[in-house]
Amino acid sequence: MNENMQSPIEEIAMGQKQCWQGSRICSPQWKRSEWARRSRVGRGSSWVHGFTLLILKMYIIAVITGQIRLRKNAFANPEDAMRHGGIQYYRQDPDVERYRRAHNNDMENIYPFLFLGAVYSLLSPNPTIARIHFQIFFICRVLHTVAYVLALKPPTRSVAYIIAQLPCFSMVLQILYSVASFW
Repeated sequence: MNENMQSPIEEIAMGQKQCWQGSRICSPQWKRSEWARRSRVGRGSSWVHGFTLLILKMYIIAVITGQIRLRKNAFANPEDAMRHGGIQYYRQDPDVERYRRAHNNDMENIYPFLFLGAVYSLLSPNPTIARIHFQIFFICRVLHTVAYVLALKPPTRSVAYIIAQLPCFSMVLQILYSVASFW
């Protein structure tokens, strides 16, 4: 910052600026710094939003899996089967296994994406491009899960998987390009 230029907070502290709108300070310098702060937060908030929705989706699938286990009386552990009617309910059910596999597939794909998204967000990417990456991945993972649990005809699930991997590869390439100069 220029020596002659004071921050909006310093101006207010020195009594040179008395303009407030609600909780915001009215000065050109403040507006520029506020915009810069928000744009940095915006990049991360897009990732946090996508992260939260993906984790929520995984929790929903886990809860649905448990509900189907109860409805079908197909328990993974003998002690659960004994509690709900007897050892004969210690068995596998095709519907339960389908949801369980969908949940496992989510864990195999979403956790790496979350790591890549966090590192990618630290690179200060263009917020619009970052949001597109995160939205494509989220939409394709939801479509993949729906295709998996409803057993939609091929290649719906495969196409959703492949398209969801494109933002991941894009982020990997951008991360590697950004750190290549440090090698």
